[in-house]
Amino acid sequence: MSKKKIAIVSILKPINDTRSYEKMAKSLAATSAYSITLIGAKPSNIKEYSIPENIEFRPLPAFKRLGLKRFLMPLIVLKYLIKLKPELVVVNTPEILIVTIVNQIIFGGKIVYDLQENYFRNLIFQNNYLPIIKHILGGLVRLKEVFLAPFIHHFILAERGYEKELNFIRNRFTIVENKAFVHEQLHRKKSNSSNVRFLFTGNISENSGVLTALSFYSKIRKVIPNSSLTIIGHCPSSSLLKKLQNETEEDIELIISFTTIDHSKITKQITQCDFGIVSYKINPSNENCMPTKVFEYLAYGLPIISQTGTVWTDYALKHKACIPLNFEHLNVDEVVGQLKEFVNLNEPKDIPEVRWISEEKKLISLMDKMFSK
Repeated sequence: MSKKKIAIVSILKPINDTRSYEKMAKSLAATSAYSITLIGAKPSNIKEYSIPENIEFRPLPAFKRLGLKRFLMPLIVLKYLIKLKPELVVVNTPEILIVTIVNQIIFGGKIVYDLQENYFRNLIFQNNYLPIIKHILGGLVRLKEVFLAPFIHHFILAERGYEKELNFIRNRFTIVENKAFVHEQLHRKKSNSSNVRFLFTGNISENSGVLTALSFYSKIRKVIPNSSLTIIGHCPSSSLLKKLQNETEEDIELIISFTTIDHSKITKQITQCDFGIVSYKINPSNENCMPTKVFEYLAYGLPIISQTGTVWTDYALKHKACIPLNFEHLNVDEVVGQLKEFVNLNEPKDIPEVRWISEEKKLISLMDKMFSK
């Protein structure tokens, strides 16, 4: 029996993106019912990948994030789709919705919109652009999503909170959370209470709280002088990177890239540290979200340090894997006492619900239904 052809398409995200490739593509390809083509940015380490059967990489030409060449990428995506003729396309960015729909109108097939972010809220409530610019961009993105929603057959929501934030999805959605893809059960190297290793991962920006994490660490280091901090991830701002380089000390390690960093490097750091710092600036763009890093930290038994009153803090507390605090009004002595207690604990319990396997079944079931209609 011939395999059903699925294309998973992005522009900024690399073709080996953790959600698109490690989670979605590998899960669907393993059923042997689907042939998956990933279209996206070309990663620097693509030659290192041994691509599984039923999966194909179609990298886009290199372009600058803010360059004119980026505006040509949707047309190149359309060219790929016309050649591939997939029966179903999974799109995870609004800027290629139009060309995907054009392809669908001409050649048929179905479209699934994988909403990994609430792009409207991100643009409006994060300080990445001037006020007038961010409101214009946010309005245009939301207008596009609402107008094109009737052409989309189904929506995948990466966050449970999007169900109440996004009215245009109606009842055509499935929640597939961005839980941790764990290659193997690795045990963290335990340290003693006089040598505590802290970790900050993911997107490196003011909105993600990297400066808050630095401030927190500088206060803790005065009491635990042999401690260390590793900051690893993608930093799109050259000015912020320069600021971090100027302000950091010898005991702070920066592993930062202007492009997406290989996820295996992040996983390695998770297994070598004692606490993960989750210090987002709380605003309407993230108040209903569960950061992927929280699932990853808990999957590898890494307790988190997090702001009280957030969705992710409450979730981690339920699993007794969190030190809740107020970053702006820090009681250092109290926090240090809690840190020492956690460091001296036995090996953390396995938490199956934070792993991708719980979402994999929902994804496969959804695709089976899409092709049976």
